[in-house]
Amino acid sequence: MYDEGVILMKSKIVWDGNLTFIGTGENSCTEVTLDASKQAGGDDNGPSPMEMMLMSLASCASIDMVLILSKKRKKKITEYWVEAFGKRRDETPKYFEKIHMTFHLKGEDLNNQEVKKALELTEEKYCSVWHCFDPDKTEITYDYVIH
Repeated sequence: MYDEGVILMKSKIVWDGNLTFIGTGENSCTEVTLDASKQAGGDDNGPSPMEMMLMSLASCASIDMVLILSKKRKKKITEYWVEAFGKRRDETPKYFEKIHMTFHLKGEDLNNQEVKKALELTEEKYCSVWHCFDPDKTEITYDYVIH
């Protein structure tokens, strides 16, 4: 994407045979291997692009959650993970109709009110990937567990 001749963000994929692609981002020193499942004709060499969408959503939301809770609220998070589940349409294009994420948090002095508020801010204001999904096509829900 260009804005007055300046590239705002750039990534690149290179075909690596069959349905495998190697992706890099302009700000990353790590390559990501993407592939289709064997069922779809791929080799299972890496996550599919749709799995990457789930991972991108969960990781973007998680960056915001950790920033809000640890930096702004001064909470000490000791463990954190997200399970993301997606249900795709049966018809082509097989985009996600529903996505559900369960946020798991462990830490000191975490409470329901602060975690709920951080999730609301993540959804409504901060998570760029969340806002890439069309709410008329994809229902995104979530819950959380404080361990």
